[in-house]
Amino acid sequence: MRVVILLSCFVIGLQVNAGGMCPCNFEKTKDSGVLKYEIGLNAYTNQEALFNFWAFTPFHYYNNLPGLRFKMHSQNWTYRASLDHLNNTYKLEDTNPLNYQLITGKSQMNVLRMGVEKTVVEKPFIVYTAADLVYANAQYSGNDQGYGDFIWWGWNRDYKFKAHALGISPALGIKFHPVKHWSIGFETQLNLLYYKTYQYSADNYKDNGIALMFNPIGSLNLNYHFNVK
Repeated sequence: MRVVILLSCFVIGLQVNAGGMCPCNFEKTKDSGVLKYEIGLNAYTNQEALFNFWAFTPFHYYNNLPGLRFKMHSQNWTYRASLDHLNNTYKLEDTNPLNYQLITGKSQMNVLRMGVEKTVVEKPFIVYTAADLVYANAQYSGNDQGYGDFIWWGWNRDYKFKAHALGISPALGIKFHPVKHWSIGFETQLNLLYYKTYQYSADNYKDNGIALMFNPIGSLNLNYHFNVK
């Protein structure tokens, strides 16, 4: 069984006031200065699945509902947190006549991220780097059937198990302000995670290890920037 972890992951924009410069002029107002807070929706997420069985090409999660995120900008750093709920249905088939296998099922995953960002380019778009601590948990259920691999009489069994993962995720993002209080962002992520399965229905799904995943299109997001008096 081959396990690939995804995680996920979330995307956010950054504003930093470093060296006396605001990273973005349209985040200033005459009466309030730099807009310190940011809330947003993770409108689109495409992330590798936490557990992809034996498939050589990993399948991906997509969000049915927007994820939530929050950021607070200080003078030199931006502190960020996000939460995503992802779903997926899958069908994996190995048509080798000597070792046939068909796995179908559904899964869902929750991903929590907390970390920091820093601006590296301010104009014409804001470009930032980020680092997050990531925790994810997932549930899988479905049916596994096939024959071969010295089990010529075949098998047909239902399965159910859970998995969780903890790790770090560096990211590179870009965002654009079409108007003063709103921004649109995009983020690419790299995830290094330790994972472990638990509450499995059979030893076939007992596994743990370290996984490295790359999400070129980690997320697209819409953000609102504001101050609190």
